[in-house]
Amino acid sequence: MNTETIANQWTLLGDIADIYLGLWLKTSDTNTRQEGVPVVTVRSLSDFGVDGSDVDWAELTESKITKHRVEPGDVLIAARSTSLRTGVVPEDFPSHAVINSTLIGVRLDANKLHPRLLVAWLNTPTGMNSLVESSQSGTAQMSIGSGRLKEMVVPLFPLAQQDKLVSLLEAADETYRASVDAADKRRLIARQAVTNLLIAREMKSNGNESE
Repeated sequence: MNTETIANQWTLLGDIADIYLGLWLKTSDTNTRQEGVPVVTVRSLSDFGVDGSDVDWAELTESKITKHRVEPGDVLIAARSTSLRTGVVPEDFPSHAVINSTLIGVRLDANKLHPRLLVAWLNTPTGMNSLVESSQSGTAQMSIGSGRLKEMVVPLFPLAQQDKLVSLLEAADETYRASVDAADKRRLIARQAVTNLLIAREMKSNGNESE
């Protein structure tokens, strides 16, 4: 999808979105007991968005949670990475989850730009270059700052056009997900068949040795 050819307006990201930083936590602040608040990390970003099952946990006060809490529709961007990693928070995500300092959150004005289209834009060559220019690092690893991110220029589209584009993206995601699931099942079946064959051969060999 070439988002550059259909945009009818351009604007600064900071003019249509609230951008917030993740909470800095030490490893010792988190726990594996799933107690407290879910903490979304860069590890939570997947091909299908933000994975709520792959999070850390921490016991935090309300004052620490408020500025870093995620909401459905937020776009999460890896703050430090050698490659672009993004995800959109799904509707069924835990309402009290926060992001840690490995991520930056972008909460778009729903009447301006759909989060799926921002992610699509960031994955175009021009969008990627804009993100690189927002990096505060001169090395291969990007270090994205909220101030420069606000100054990044993004395209806008008529709302009716946005709905059609999002439908295309969602249909493509469903097809991709089904293909991945089918490939995983074929791989599992093949591995199980080979394992069964090896076990049967080993048992036969052991039986011959005992005779």
